[in-house]
Amino acid sequence: MTFTLPAPRSSLIPPGYKQTEVGVIPEEWKVEPVRQKGEVLTGKALAINAPGAQRPYLRTKNVFDGRIDIDDGPRGIQVINALYPLLSRDRTATKAMYEIIKNQPGY
Repeated sequence: MTFTLPAPRSSLIPPGYKQTEVGVIPEEWKVEPVRQKGEVLTGKALAINAPGAQRPYLRTKNVFDGRIDIDDGPRGIQVINALYPLLSRDRTATKAMYEIIKNQPGY
């Protein structure tokens, strides 16, 4: 009986990438704790009209495979929050309507 060993992991990593403790990432990236890049807050997202200094924040809906989309910003959040109940709490319809609105001249 013969066993075939799998190829070494390094041969499975595409050129331009490297293996790290968090997985395979582009060679030019560094693995660092999130707290070194910004303040980590938990709980509900900050309301746009919350008392105190307004700070940018990242929501899970902004994180995609291979990119971070922060295009909607505070104004976008207000528009989406206003549309959602008007469109029977339909996420697909809300996103579609927001895409139409944000592409209008003067938005």
